[in-house]
Amino acid sequence: MNTQRAHAQASPSAGAFVEPGTLAEFNDRLKAHRLPGPLAPREHTLLVQKYDRADLVRALISLHNGARNSSGARAFLEKAISTVRASIANGGSTQSEQAVFVEPKNLGEFNARLMATDLHRALTGAELDALVQQVGRTDLVAALRDVHAHGEALPQAETWLRRVIAEAVVRVARGAGANRPSAESEMPPIADDDHGFHGTDRPPAPRTSPPAAAGTRRAPASERHSAPERAEGSSQRHDRPQARAYGKRAALCVEPSDDGSQGATLMVEMAAAIPNREKSYDWKTGKIRFQLMRKELLCLIAVLYGWASSVEFNNHGESKVKSLSLENQDGGKLYVKLTDKGAPMLVLPVTEVDSQADFTVLALQQACKCFHNWGPAELLLFVRERVAPNMRGKPASR
Repeated sequence: MNTQRAHAQASPSAGAFVEPGTLAEFNDRLKAHRLPGPLAPREHTLLVQKYDRADLVRALISLHNGARNSSGARAFLEKAISTVRASIANGGSTQSEQAVFVEPKNLGEFNARLMATDLHRALTGAELDALVQQVGRTDLVAALRDVHAHGEALPQAETWLRRVIAEAVVRVARGAGANRPSAESEMPPIADDDHGFHGTDRPPAPRTSPPAAAGTRRAPASERHSAPERAEGSSQRHDRPQARAYGKRAALCVEPSDDGSQGATLMVEMAAAIPNREKSYDWKTGKIRFQLMRKELLCLIAVLYGWASSVEFNNHGESKVKSLSLENQDGGKLYVKLTDKGAPMLVLPVTEVDSQADFTVLALQQACKCFHNWGPAELLLFVRERVAPNMRGKPASR
């Protein structure tokens, strides 16, 4: 019986290995291989700081493939997790680790920062290239440092990072891409030899930071910590990520919704503009709310990524007359229309690329969550190949 159990644990897992891009995905890998877990964010942060991320990934690959050295990989991960937990339990909190910020020198280390903070899923090499070219390495590292410090600049740094990352992801997904940045500003990807665990109990090697390249100036922390002013009459500030857009006739707010019968999805809200009051919106009595169904997220993503021209969601609400439609228009506009019984129709052309990017990333993240933590690359391929071709010219019915 014991022999059979050991063989089952060492046998290869089904499917190709997908590198965990978030803390939740990392914990899923631990659970799948019966390793200690789940890890708390604090534990995961210290684990990534104490041990080279490439070694952690190689160990997971070895277990996934059932390699001959999988027993060594298991022992390494168990020891690493045990050491981190013991350090925290003995009062060796992460303060000593957090006091020293180490600049990420490659794609793997940059993604480790994202996973430790849950700012975003892991980026691909092309997405990081686009991001560095867009904002410059100096500002990017400065924002990561602010997040790491957990000081008064944290909220503004997180908001800025989510926005610029979203813009870079959308640019790459829509084929805009980015010209290759100079070697001086580039964070090179992890080497190609990371697909095999050789076993290591050594402490992480000292890391040197490459020189920072000049980039678009980002305001100092002293100028960034205060939240941006909101338009009068808008919703109160939320800590959760949002996509917002404002126009002459209406305003739009999109945020994650995780507590409904549909699980992880999106809540879309629009409010009418208050007459004779510039940039003021009636979020109390002139608002319409619309919660998307999980399957509607797929059609929404197809439109947001430009693979379908338009979509309309009907038959929502108690009276079954509430509807939401989105249409891609010339000039990069996303035309949003929301209607409900007894309420005036609300329309808004979303023209700002950062608002579209926020909307797109929120939709993708929620879809990955509600469809069994599907990886973003696989989900996007499914939407492009199976969903979008069947909805062009047709509204998506419930």
